[in-house]
Amino acid sequence: MHIDFYAVSMNQKLTLNIPIVLEGALDISKKGGVIHQSKYSVSVLCLPDNIPENIIIDISGLDVNDSVFTRDLSLPDGVSLNDADDISILNMALEAKEIESDEGSEEAEESEEATDKGEEKKAD
Repeated sequence: MHIDFYAVSMNQKLTLNIPIVLEGALDISKKGGVIHQSKYSVSVLCLPDNIPENIIIDISGLDVNDSVFTRDLSLPDGVSLNDADDISILNMALEAKEIESDEGSEEAEESEEATDKGEEKKAD
């Protein structure tokens, strides 16, 4: 058996991937939206004393079609973003059933119009 031990320098910054945690999801569902998350962690630079457990994003204030990018993150003191600042983390979209019902009502109106036109031709 072989074991290697490494010492971490307390004055040298580390590059780490920190998980993203979303808060406020219950408020989102009341607005008829659904969250599409594309990034689940971010790369940060920090000293060992400043390593955050996670990065919290409050999504309760989001509206439909809002997005959160890495530049929008609130990072703790001593922690800096190591990712590009224009990376999309999440966006809020309408729930699929609402979109389908809107499309369905448009299709129903179009078929009614076609039916009405067909009846008018028969009456002539």
